[in-house]
Amino acid sequence: MRRIALFALLVLIPLLASSESLVRISKADFYRIQDKFKELDVAGRYGNDYIDIVADDSQIQLLDLMMVKYSKVNRIDSKATYPTLIQVNDSIDKLHSLYPALTDLETLGFTVLGNPIKMLKINGVNPSYDQVNDEFLLMANHHAREWQTVTTSLFFVDSILKSYSSNAAIKNLVDSTFIVVIPTVNPDGYNYSRTSDEWWRKNRTLRGGFYGADINRNYGGSCDGKRDGEWGNIYNSSTSHYPNTDIYCGPYPNSERETRYIQQLIKDYDFDISISLHSYSELVIWPYGSSADTVLDNELISSLGTRIASKILKQNGTGYYTPEKADALYPTTGDSDDWIYGYTKYVKGITTLPFTFEVDTGFSPPEANLDKLHRRVFAGILYSAFFCDSLDG
Repeated sequence: MRRIALFALLVLIPLLASSESLVRISKADFYRIQDKFKELDVAGRYGNDYIDIVADDSQIQLLDLMMVKYSKVNRIDSKATYPTLIQVNDSIDKLHSLYPALTDLETLGFTVLGNPIKMLKINGVNPSYDQVNDEFLLMANHHAREWQTVTTSLFFVDSILKSYSSNAAIKNLVDSTFIVVIPTVNPDGYNYSRTSDEWWRKNRTLRGGFYGADINRNYGGSCDGKRDGEWGNIYNSSTSHYPNTDIYCGPYPNSERETRYIQQLIKDYDFDISISLHSYSELVIWPYGSSADTVLDNELISSLGTRIASKILKQNGTGYYTPEKADALYPTTGDSDDWIYGYTKYVKGITTLPFTFEVDTGFSPPEANLDKLHRRVFAGILYSAFFCDSLDG
């Protein structure tokens, strides 16, 4: 009877809609149950021994049936701390208006809801057109609910522009590097998460009665010819073809506008390094996320990732971010880093080294913690941007 009930839940989980909670389980239990769940929306790692997942009511029932010990994590209501989408766009516009000689403002494109995906181009020689050797990309907010990534990217821009006239090292960086910053890749999702559903992860494309695809599962695979890295490949619970799940990879590769805009950007510019800000886990990670295979530049990318991680102090002030290959927690397909590395390496022939920063220990930290988070992550972003000069040739 118990087996029948368990099987029924496994079949029904992708089809049921219910409320969601943040649930903390041991890492050992996470690996034990991973192949029993058809979809797992992993929020992040908590310390060395626990994994947080966003689980709906039916998944929590399944945890009970499997006798998995878990605790629900309360999310602090910090919405007032974070800017609305209108305020985010106003902040981007204001930074451009304050520093017109150092910045150019461009819209990559518009979402299905008509919101612009804005990017700031920054350079002391010519911010409109790339006329220097080094190029650096910073993206934030692929996932709607990761609000602190938006403010962290804006803090980076504000800090380097304010420091340009008084800090010789930053002036040299801005003059010698073409810097592109996209504070929110997913403005539709960000707005919906801020106003309606704090757990929302995807964009807001409507298909067949279901909203959204996970943009960071929608990129066109690792481009290395290996099946493990192909878009939508599923061999665990980290990617889904069910439209109502949080990790839905879309109906086909590059189906989402947001994905296509970022891909075009990568085709148009020869970035030395790209950083994508996510939350959370206090990690610096690099490809491949799709398998245990290492990239051709593994020695360089792992060495650099380790150095970057050593620049970012953890929020509790003890120790630094953990550097690791992206599949260490669980494999994924269709993420931005695997595609950026594979496309630039195997198709374009000019390699970009991509990293993801999993910042902080939870979603949307309260205002008392946010300034410290910004400053600590800033050190890692700045170090990455400075390192572009070392990759020439």
